[in-house]
Amino acid sequence: MEIFVLKDKQKLNIPFHIETIGNSYSPSFHSHDCFEMTYVLRGSAVHAIGDMSYGMSEGALIVVSGMLSHAIIPDDDFTAYRILFDKSLIPECFETFKDDIGFIRMFTLSSTAVTDNSHFSRLGIEDAETRTRFRVIFEKLSAEYSRGGDDGIIMIKNLVSELIVLTVRSFADRVARKRNINLLMTAASGYIEENLGNNLRVAEIAKMLNISTRHFNRAFKKFFNFSPQEFIIYLRTNKAKGMLAFTTINITDIAAACGFYDCTHFCKIFRRQTGISPKEYRRKASSA
Repeated sequence: MEIFVLKDKQKLNIPFHIETIGNSYSPSFHSHDCFEMTYVLRGSAVHAIGDMSYGMSEGALIVVSGMLSHAIIPDDDFTAYRILFDKSLIPECFETFKDDIGFIRMFTLSSTAVTDNSHFSRLGIEDAETRTRFRVIFEKLSAEYSRGGDDGIIMIKNLVSELIVLTVRSFADRVARKRNINLLMTAASGYIEENLGNNLRVAEIAKMLNISTRHFNRAFKKFFNFSPQEFIIYLRTNKAKGMLAFTTINITDIAAACGFYDCTHFCKIFRRQTGISPKEYRRKASSA
């Protein structure tokens, strides 16, 4: 698996890179140490993420953060913009929108540790006018990146901020327009992913979404085939796997970072989910 390191790709002195990808794009699996944002201009592709596959067509907006292995497999007419950026490019956006459910869903607010970012989200832009606005922003970003210079850097920061605001608004408009329960469940999953290390209460998540706890539990189970609590345990275990495999952080601290009560509870749950202890998992990962 190829790992993209942003500093190796950027040509300006800011954590940002943009490129156009098409049907000749290599479909190899890769990951990266930053956000990747892809906007489909034309055609379609398959977005493979782990062992899952999702269709991408015109107007699709895909955000992937961190070391989540994925690949884009294009058709013959596929064209898309792809940008790579770190949140340090526009810290004011991440601070301003840190509590916005749409922002949480589209842009995971996780630590800067490479292994602590494993998230992707999708948003289909249906309105023609909004699609045009997205396309124009990406076109301007490409032009400013080619232009370079201090003025170009200022424009890039402003344009990425505008892009994030437009993304958040598009998410909010879609929820407000349809009140689609699937969107609410997607928003809930993003909130859970962001707050794995905190004390997550199902009733509080339901209240945040303005639905009853009973309705939330039933809808979540139908959407994910997991209860909310099962989903939380699954994600915490996966996060722990990454930290065990790619860091030297001690197991007690990993347990705390992943939201387990204590090390004993963590080891019990981890063994139940994987069949081996955290120590054994780390040893196998290091020898692989």
